[in-house]
Amino acid sequence: MRPGSALAAGLYLALMLVWPVIGPAQGPTANPQQPVPLSVGGPLDLATAAWRTNCGDNAVWADPSFDDSTWFKVDPGASLPAEATPTADRICWYRAEITVDPALKNLALSIDRAALADYELFVNGKSEGVVGEFPPHGKRSVRMMGVYQLNAPIPSTGKLTIALRLWRYARFSPTTALPGLPFVARLGFVPDLNLTLQNLILLQLAFGLVSGPAIGLLVGALALGLFVGQRERKEYLWLGIYGISFVCADSVSIIAYSHTVSAIWGEAIVLIFRNLILVAFIEFFLAFLGRRPGLWIRLYEACFAIPVIMGEMATVGKGDVYLAYFIPNILFVPGTVMLGIFLFIEYKQRNREAAILIVPTLLAVGTYDLFTVLNLLGMMHVNVAWFLSVLTLKIGFLPSNVYAVCLPLFWISMCAIILRRSARDTREKARLAGEFDAARSVQQLLISKEGAAAVAFNIESIYLPASEVGGDFYQLLPGDDGSLLVVVGDVSGKGLRAAMTVSLIVGALRGTELQGCGLRDAGSRSPGQVLAYLNGVLAGQISGFVTCCAAHISGAGALTLANAGHIPPYRNGEEVFAESGLPLGLVRGMTYGEVRYQLKAEDRLTFVSDGVIEATNRQKELFGFDRTRAISTRPAYHIAEAARSFGQEDDITVLTVSRAAMPAFQTATV
Repeated sequence: MRPGSALAAGLYLALMLVWPVIGPAQGPTANPQQPVPLSVGGPLDLATAAWRTNCGDNAVWADPSFDDSTWFKVDPGASLPAEATPTADRICWYRAEITVDPALKNLALSIDRAALADYELFVNGKSEGVVGEFPPHGKRSVRMMGVYQLNAPIPSTGKLTIALRLWRYARFSPTTALPGLPFVARLGFVPDLNLTLQNLILLQLAFGLVSGPAIGLLVGALALGLFVGQRERKEYLWLGIYGISFVCADSVSIIAYSHTVSAIWGEAIVLIFRNLILVAFIEFFLAFLGRRPGLWIRLYEACFAIPVIMGEMATVGKGDVYLAYFIPNILFVPGTVMLGIFLFIEYKQRNREAAILIVPTLLAVGTYDLFTVLNLLGMMHVNVAWFLSVLTLKIGFLPSNVYAVCLPLFWISMCAIILRRSARDTREKARLAGEFDAARSVQQLLISKEGAAAVAFNIESIYLPASEVGGDFYQLLPGDDGSLLVVVGDVSGKGLRAAMTVSLIVGALRGTELQGCGLRDAGSRSPGQVLAYLNGVLAGQISGFVTCCAAHISGAGALTLANAGHIPPYRNGEEVFAESGLPLGLVRGMTYGEVRYQLKAEDRLTFVSDGVIEATNRQKELFGFDRTRAISTRPAYHIAEAARSFGQEDDITVLTVSRAAMPAFQTATV
């Protein structure tokens, strides 16, 4: 429980109210004139001992014979005046004298709730324990509770002079009133005090189980697990961060009960995660409601880094630690108002998830903001103790408050929401997977198999889509005269839209519309005319464009080639020049020039798509034209596998054609 936190204020007050009931059994109050009646029943609270304090630093003040009658008399029920308050600029001493039975053995003193303070404990002038280091070193450590066994024998008089040297290294606002005794001292047997320490740790853990952090850990882990499988759901990521941050912020306090924690690192961890909780809450709701955060939201979230810096400066005596914990709560208020409005709008629009979430969210956020306002009024010297007492309650034997009750309700509703949304997404993905499978099956049917009828050519082809369906295509259309028309292309974009464009192109190439263009028979189809025809079909019908290369090879080996922005083919490892026109679908009325070559019997043509050239490895290096040209004489499967192994980024298509006396046809789609 950190000073300055609105939630911590309520929890601290609740703990103070119920600790006499749930804490260890205690004997009568200490009386310096009579031996204190210690028993196995529990340690003795020394709050009512005659404590005196003085600011300054002098080793003589630990001596039992020192006269402290002129020091300020401490009233535990009142606040310390400014002149008697330990600060980052000065050290203060506290002294009290009690009498015990000299025959008692195995006694110990415990000091707790001296957070953000380094201290050294003296008994009868002997140092019994120290936390941190005092100036000029200033190690700055935090120990929530320390148990120190009294090693020196008790004098025959039974008198014990307790002196506590205290340096509160973090700065506090002048409006921050510290209690008259800014620590709790107990005297008891070692086993009893150790049991008290264990009870405090268990109390913290039990409180976490019922007040939210433990539930937040479970929901956060669940949300992160769902995010791993559904990366597009950013709300799962932020909900996971939100839940895990609760535990990370509270873990420092729990660890500090049994171990000394570095103040600089401890405060940094607590402040970072407490502010991350608030930012993650805002980001979660923006993602949950489908609203994109703009520049102003980003600047608003960046402001939460300021308290972290303030808190670290306060640990070295520069700044106010109280404000470092309080400012984020104030910053959070306008954000919660904004999110409340968004959530209400979604609720009015009959968003079922908003309907489930609106009540527990408004309760959790509303009570959090209420504690913030009460804390602000307390800073303005308004007495809000009665309001805080009304908001505190007990869950069984555990201290709590209305916010700690509302928070688990919020977690439970969030768990229901993400499970409901995840189940819906799973069903939707299954439906889309079925549609993609169907589309892929149709697309595979559209990939040309007619090339098997080409009696004068060896043909190898392989098609490796980058996703479920791709945008590459090729068609092998044999002519009655033994010729072959080859059309290879690439549709811009990916997914179903690209696949639909491929279907349109293949349908146009195979359809009866070719009759009216004089292109019905593949033997009479001019590559330039085919590209012009496809451009007319696509112009104005698609949002992107299509690169395409068409080649007509006669039975005697005459090659006619036309290109619309596609990668030219390779012949025997060398690029075949073909003037490149505009890609298809951009401008109506385009014409495409043709070039002619003569293929020898041993010549081999290799057509590739952009997916080969643009394959990218982990070093962001492209496969490139040089590598493609170097392996263009290899079989189609080897070329495609080389590009895929290098790092596939796009659909990969490789098609090889060569003249042969004994024809063959191989095709593969992966």
